[in-house]
Amino acid sequence: MGIRWTFAPMIDVARDPRWGRMAEGCGEDTYLTSVMGVAMVEGFQGDSLNSPTSIAACPKHFVGYGAAEGGRDYNSTFIPERRLRDVYLPPFEAVAKAGAATFMTSFNDNDGAPSTGNTFILKDVLRGEWGFDNFEKPLTTASTENSGAWDLSGITFVKNQDVVITLNVKNNSTERPLQATLANNGEATGTNTTAALGETTTSTIAAGDNASFTFTIKVTDWNKAASYGINLMLTLNNQAA
Repeated sequence: MGIRWTFAPMIDVARDPRWGRMAEGCGEDTYLTSVMGVAMVEGFQGDSLNSPTSIAACPKHFVGYGAAEGGRDYNSTFIPERRLRDVYLPPFEAVAKAGAATFMTSFNDNDGAPSTGNTFILKDVLRGEWGFDNFEKPLTTASTENSGAWDLSGITFVKNQDVVITLNVKNNSTERPLQATLANNGEATGTNTTAALGETTTSTIAAGDNASFTFTIKVTDWNKAASYGINLMLTLNNQAA
C-alpha cells in the first residue's frame, strides 16, 4: 500500500542569495521557473495518474516563500499584488494549467496574512481565477506492510469555505478482500457524506473492485479546529481470502 506522490517541484522564484533554499529552485527568472516547473510536473505525472509509472506532483511553496525578508527561512514577506502577479504567481499558474495534482502552501505570511489562510491567493486566485480544485497541501502519510493510512489533517482549510475531498480506492488483489475504515475524529463543524463527525464507517471492498469515499468539511471555529485538529483518516487492511 502507499501513495505515489512527490513534494516537488519547488518553483519559488528566489533573488536573495542569503536564502538557503534557493538551490532547490530554478533561479531568479520567472519564465524559466515556469517552463521548468511545467516540464517537471509533466515528467512526474505522465499522461495519467492511474499509470503505475506516474507520481503525483506537488508544486511548492505557494506563494512568495523565496522572498523572505533578510533571506531568513520562514520569515515574513511583503509583496505588493503587482509584483506577486508579475514575478511569483506565474510559475504556479503554469503548473496549475498543466494539471498539477496538488499544491503545497508556503510557510510565510505576506503582509501579515499567513499563506495557509490567505483567502486572496487560495480562494480568489488559485480556485477562482485558475479553476484549481484539488488539494492545497500535502497529506501526512503513514504505511505498514499490510495496511496504508492517509491522515488528512494537513489539508489547508479556509474559514467558512467548503472543502470536498474524494478518495478513490481500488483493491488490486485477485483473491483477498480489502477492509476500508474511514474515521472522522475532527472537532471542526462540517458535514461528511461517508462518516459523520466523530463516527467511523467500515466497508469491505471485494477483490478487484473499487470504492469511493467523499466528504465535505467547513471550518467555522478556528479555535476549536486549532485545539483539536481536523482528523480524517482512511485506513486499509487486507483481509483473509
